[in-house]
Amino acid sequence: MQAAWVLGKRGHGVVVCEKENTAGGQYRLASVPTMKQDLSKTILTYLTLCKKYNVKIIYGVEVTKEILDKENYNEIIIATGSLPIVPPIEGINGKNVVLANQILSFDKIFADKNILVLGAGLVGAETAELLAEYNNSVTIVDMIDKVAPIAPARPRGNLLDHLKQLNVNIMLNRKVLKINEDVIVCEYEGKALELSGYDVIVLAFGSRSNIQLYNTFNSEYNNVHLIGDAAKVGDAKKAIFEATKLALKL
Repeated sequence: MQAAWVLGKRGHGVVVCEKENTAGGQYRLASVPTMKQDLSKTILTYLTLCKKYNVKIIYGVEVTKEILDKENYNEIIIATGSLPIVPPIEGINGKNVVLANQILSFDKIFADKNILVLGAGLVGAETAELLAEYNNSVTIVDMIDKVAPIAPARPRGNLLDHLKQLNVNIMLNRKVLKINEDVIVCEYEGKALELSGYDVIVLAFGSRSNIQLYNTFNSEYNNVHLIGDAAKVGDAKKAIFEATKLALKL
């Protein structure tokens, strides 16, 4: 949307195709946790700017080569974001295993459950926070030694305080080896340790670039550009900067 409204303001005819039925992508999910809900205002701002500069947004459409050939666009910008990392851990595709994104998008809703979150990065910590607010008993497990290590100091401090208030159990320096229904096996101080009794196991192992469309279209067209998490997973500032730089160049 950043690239789109800047291009629109500069006089280009711009069409945005979004496969979901609402705008915002990962930024929308980032605005779900309690202390970050004001972020959702940014999405509304971008939508307003797109409308002001006559950007056409089409929802529920996954772009194909047929669509591109029919419209004959001068430039194609791929901003497909990222996908959750699902490591090759035995049992990770179990019926009680869900993705953090499914929780943050409210595709999956749980209350009064015993839930294990695998991953203590920012997404894992914020997912645990949300789950705990729904009266779930939540445990976070990760091989790292610090919760949300790359988060800015003040928001991180507030998040840790809130997790403590919500009685979220945090277990660090533990590497997950196996998932077996309600039991996980992890390595701690060189020994195998079992943790059991979980109704739901949530995966929050981070994100990887979603470059499927780029790989498809880059070999077919000479005017394809890749920006944001689709190019390299990073924060919103990086994505907005790249979008602005590209839009000013075209």
